[in-house]
Amino acid sequence: MALFDSIQKATFKTAQSLFGDLLSWVPSNNPIQQTALVLYSSPEAKQQLGDADKYEYSPFKYSFEYFEDQLIGLKLSVDAGGVEVVTVKGITLCVIEVTLKNDGKTCVAYCNQYE
Repeated sequence: MALFDSIQKATFKTAQSLFGDLLSWVPSNNPIQQTALVLYSSPEAKQQLGDADKYEYSPFKYSFEYFEDQLIGLKLSVDAGGVEVVTVKGITLCVIEVTLKNDGKTCVAYCNQYE
């Protein structure tokens, strides 16, 4: 593992331990539950950009970030058209897309509320 990779992983794990929320997932093709601390964002959480009140960003979808060695198989299943349901902060979500950030190791999952 390159020096940058180990620093990146340590930094991400620190952010997860400080700001992360516990997510649970039972894969659609495997009855064994997986859990992970993820960086969770919901549409209710408005974020202010800049100094003025008029610059406010409110995302339209639920999302969470996790490192590639967590939630093994989630991206592969969603990419193959699988229906995957996760629970975070008591909210049940259906994962609709998982993308990789430019580093190729950080996954971002986009979700809708599961009904």
